[in-house]
Amino acid sequence: MPDARHIRDPQDRDILLDVERWEHIVDGHPELGDMQEEILRAVQRAANLTRQLLAFGRRQVLQPKVIEVSGYVRDLERMLRRIVGEDIEITLRLDETGVTAKADPSQLEQVLINLVVNARDAMPTGGRLTIETANVVIRPGESFADLPSGLYALMTVTDSGMGMSKSVQEHIFEPFFTTKESGQGSGLGLSTVFGIVKQSGGHIFIDSEPGQGSTFRVYFPSTRERPLRPLTPPTAPAATSGAETILLVEDEPAVRNFLARALRQQGYQVLDASNSGEALLIAEQHPTTIHLLLTDVIMPRVSGKQLAERLRPLRTDMRILYMSGYAEEIIAPHGVLEDGTAFIEKPLTAEALGRKIREVLEEPPAPIASE
Repeated sequence: MPDARHIRDPQDRDILLDVERWEHIVDGHPELGDMQEEILRAVQRAANLTRQLLAFGRRQVLQPKVIEVSGYVRDLERMLRRIVGEDIEITLRLDETGVTAKADPSQLEQVLINLVVNARDAMPTGGRLTIETANVVIRPGESFADLPSGLYALMTVTDSGMGMSKSVQEHIFEPFFTTKESGQGSGLGLSTVFGIVKQSGGHIFIDSEPGQGSTFRVYFPSTRERPLRPLTPPTAPAATSGAETILLVEDEPAVRNFLARALRQQGYQVLDASNSGEALLIAEQHPTTIHLLLTDVIMPRVSGKQLAERLRPLRTDMRILYMSGYAEEIIAPHGVLEDGTAFIEKPLTAEALGRKIREVLEEPPAPIASE
């Protein structure tokens, strides 16, 4: 099985396989193919568990954008109907006057999906699910949990299910707490919701009685800014391949080999470096265009941000995409989480990286913020 040295980071942020080594072992032994798939699935489950725990601990990396919440919910309606099944009726009551929130789009989606899944599980024989949006103003002097005064986007999810007692409600947002039978739930769904909402500067409330269903009210900080562009999810998978040249900088050999191999399989020309010094030398000597710098943020001696700043005068048209598996408080001082800066969080899949690279390459290069 893969060498344990290739599971790195004592804080369990990066859980990655040396895919090349394992595939070399599998070569000529087709009976090991199923084992390979099981290992990859186990790694993905571990990565998902890590993300959920980071969400509860409010240590994940958020990339907030201005979101039109009503439109976002409407765009997810078809997927939500598939989640709940045909025996649950979904009603949308969406404020069409413009409910905007400043939040990470993927995390807002995670909040809604987890609440819908929780509602579905509370209605095993069917029922009604209502999703509402509205603008809410909390005025100075009003006592409202720990929310400061201001404008908020309110998203409400109500089900007609079995409801909860007060004692259950007191623990509902705790990690690993579940009322389901063993093996039927991780107990992390609602704790993930709680962590995302709190890290986003919002709050979540629950109103429930046994036999009377449950209502979850989620408040996200709002803004009067207009969304930068429609956030409609794509109807078909986004492209994950290209032919551009990518300068890959990653100090961990197993991770670098995995990424380089994945990118070459997607059609890219890859120039890989183990540190910033090597990357600078490659950039100076490479005779043609380098379209993208894909660099780790935290590296010995010269960070990814510092490397990008040194390369900018040499490669003025080069796009930059940062990646890291560290928590937000560690990488935030490096300035890679600022608006307009492209960033992708580890652990990641080849498909997710490919989609992000296409997104970055198809946009004009963003200026690098100064330290």
